[in-house]
Amino acid sequence: MEDNYNENLPIFIRSYNESEVTKGKHTHEMIQINYVASGNVVHSINDREFMVNEGDAFVIPPFIPHSIRALTETPFNIVEVEFNPEFLWGENISIKMAKSFIDFAYIEPFLVSEKEVKPRLNIPLSLRGRIEKLLQEMMDEYRNKEAGYLLAIKALVLSLLVQLGRIYSKEVIFKDEAHLTSHHLASLSRALSYIDSNFTRSITVDEIASQAFLSTSYFCYVFKQLTHLTFTQYLNEKRVEMMCRLLITSTTPIATISLMSGFLTISHANRVFKERLSISPREYRKEYTKNIAP
Repeated sequence: MEDNYNENLPIFIRSYNESEVTKGKHTHEMIQINYVASGNVVHSINDREFMVNEGDAFVIPPFIPHSIRALTETPFNIVEVEFNPEFLWGENISIKMAKSFIDFAYIEPFLVSEKEVKPRLNIPLSLRGRIEKLLQEMMDEYRNKEAGYLLAIKALVLSLLVQLGRIYSKEVIFKDEAHLTSHHLASLSRALSYIDSNFTRSITVDEIASQAFLSTSYFCYVFKQLTHLTFTQYLNEKRVEMMCRLLITSTTPIATISLMSGFLTISHANRVFKERLSISPREYRKEYTKNIAP
């Protein structure tokens, strides 16, 4: 941390402008978070240049070559937070080791390979005040260095990562189906085929997610986005469809049909059936077979 002239601390926080920017392409041994408080800059990373504007944040993992340059006669102000991974996760913990136990829900997006580094993350206007307040509190603690300031900064950095991770998730992960990758579409197609072939027996969402090679939570999200149903709703739809078919085309007892369709109990089958069609299985059979000749 060449710019860290304020002691050999595990974290470095500063606010800088166009006259104080680090010149040329460089790397850091530490994780670095930059937030553009005002103006705009050109951020070069992965041999590409990106315009980064007011309200954007970008997170640079260790050892990723990058550079920042000002646009001609355009002032800017950036808040920079740079820290050792062990500052948050304990001593003698490397980046690779840290990844094994960090909560991926809020930090994984920021510990990725060079090719996957996201060039910028736009902070919604409604959340910028919260982000800027956290950064200001960090700078105040860093400058004043009152008793317990490192512990206070640690808590603020973790809170910042949580907030950025949530914004990242909404922007990148929780998009509509148009943004789902072909891999996920293929995975879901596999899962639907598996359900269609096995809905008459007891199957679980964990079992189906493993067929799709997705985590259970992400599978549930993808499934809902594409089918507009939860896994349980889709499973029950298939079972009710089979019950309807058998109720009309056979004289098999309703209890037996319920079990044949995948329901574990007649009471559960009756409840789901009536919720779906607003009529009981018995009433459905009577209604749809009354006009069939004996």
